[in-house]
Amino acid sequence: MFDSQLRNIRVLLVASDPGIAETIRLHVGQAFLLSLVDTAFSVTEAREKVPVFLPDVVLIAEPTPEFPLETDVYSFCRELAFDYPGIAPILLLEHIGNETLEAALDSGARGVVQITRGSDGWYVLGEQLESRVRQAFDMVSQRRGEQWAWNQLFDRRRSVALMSGSGGVGKSLIAALLSIRIASYATQISETFHTTPEISLMDADLGGGVQHLLFDIEPAHTLADIAHLDRGLDRASTRLFSHEIRFPASKTQDGRIHLVASPELNSDNASLTPSQMANVMSVIRNAFDFLVVDTRTSLTPASWPILQTCSHVWIVCTPDIISVYQTRRLIDAMLQKDEGGLRSKLGVIINRIEKKREISPEDVKFVFEKERIPVLAEIWNDTARVESYLNQGELYPLTFVPKPKKRRRKRKKKKQTEEENALEPMPLNQAIDTLSITFLSDLFSSVQEA
Repeated sequence: MFDSQLRNIRVLLVASDPGIAETIRLHVGQAFLLSLVDTAFSVTEAREKVPVFLPDVVLIAEPTPEFPLETDVYSFCRELAFDYPGIAPILLLEHIGNETLEAALDSGARGVVQITRGSDGWYVLGEQLESRVRQAFDMVSQRRGEQWAWNQLFDRRRSVALMSGSGGVGKSLIAALLSIRIASYATQISETFHTTPEISLMDADLGGGVQHLLFDIEPAHTLADIAHLDRGLDRASTRLFSHEIRFPASKTQDGRIHLVASPELNSDNASLTPSQMANVMSVIRNAFDFLVVDTRTSLTPASWPILQTCSHVWIVCTPDIISVYQTRRLIDAMLQKDEGGLRSKLGVIINRIEKKREISPEDVKFVFEKERIPVLAEIWNDTARVESYLNQGELYPLTFVPKPKKRRRKRKKKKQTEEENALEPMPLNQAIDTLSITFLSDLFSSVQEA
């Protein structure tokens, strides 16, 4: 008798050729220990279904000339083995020789099964297929500990887009500081799950991006280079189009951000079509665990795929009549075009609050909360401190939040009223920390449970 745990080996099939897919479905369906959870006919479809089903084994069939794939099976197998160590990839190849076996081994495949084309179509030895699946499952089952728990709780598609209704409200600075703070929190996550999440900061403010200036770098590539590619990119290849930024996040480990810069101002690449931007978002989301997007001020056709793709959309405004009015117009335009899924993603950040202000933060909150748009943070204006660190070329200290000191004397607990519990303006570093925790809230709860 086989181990009872092997009775439910869940298999995902990736096959571009319908004939191969039908052959494998017949064998997997008849096998006692195997269960076919779904079939993907392209690599793009497989990338979407793997985090949804989290199968035990992925069968990757070699493409045929009549039915090609976006990328070769070895690249996708390598990507899968890197992203999901708890999943066993198996290659289905027509011709197996020394070179193919070596390539399969280098790609991280946990097995190779031969498929043959006959006069009646494709066929495969069912006993060999089932045996390879069980062997591959045994090889990765011992790795289904902390790394597998990470894969189960983390959907690998957590992203936030920063927008604004008018310029000069601090949107780009908040996007940069938010990515830094998320990267520092990633070190805490890595200590629990022994894996380091990858963070990307994408500057989608086409033709007017400033993220490369904030980090004082000259990018060799921009997101336009990704948009104009005719083929897809695996996780490793995407790194070639980004600029890696390292900074001290803790005593034991460095933080790391991959900056995807915007095209130069007035260049031919400053205008991208919605389909090109959708392809960019698909590539970046597949390559990185956390994504922070700095978008354009105006709502353009190219920015719409970003809003549809991101899990959060946060709008930055300042407490003045023009900014609040433009933000309201932006929200109205988005909701009019939206098909129903955008409202739940929206949130407002009130930035640069002065003691003497044109509109009180309470009035601004009332305007947006009346429309059921939550205010996530209120931030005091600290121009002198920000300019000081910008001139030094160091943004990282702006996100540092010191631990509260323990007080020896116990104070009497006051009765908390609704006014005392209400959101109040915070210093910039504390606000960025609060926004990061909001962005990672369910993940932090899982880390604490682990």
